[in-house]
Amino acid sequence: AEAAQDGAAQARWHAELDSADGYTADARARKMLAGLGFTNEQMDRPVADFSGGWRMRLNLAQALMCPSDLLLLDEPTNHLDLDAILWLEDFLKSYPGTMLLISHDRDFLDAVVDN
Repeated sequence: AEAAQDGAAQARWHAELDSADGYTADARARKMLAGLGFTNEQMDRPVADFSGGWRMRLNLAQALMCPSDLLLLDEPTNHLDLDAILWLEDFLKSYPGTMLLISHDRDFLDAVVDN
């Protein structure tokens, strides 16, 4: 659209990007990764540089970044340290949709779910 100088198409693409919160995606992703324990330096590294546990954190961040009405989480606290677990608790408390959560961590469950 830009190369063809099609202003109407450019406007449509910008509107779609705006409706998907695309302009804030990088900032939201960095905030989420910081909450899950990543340093600023780590945020710019390729996925292949990370161990299995850190890749699980990346997968969790990817799932949490996607807007959804239903969130399915199976043992989300695995591979997380205490700070990341506390951040995840706060994040999930404000999740607006339905959540199906499987965890053996009773303290985590008590903090996140109400029924």
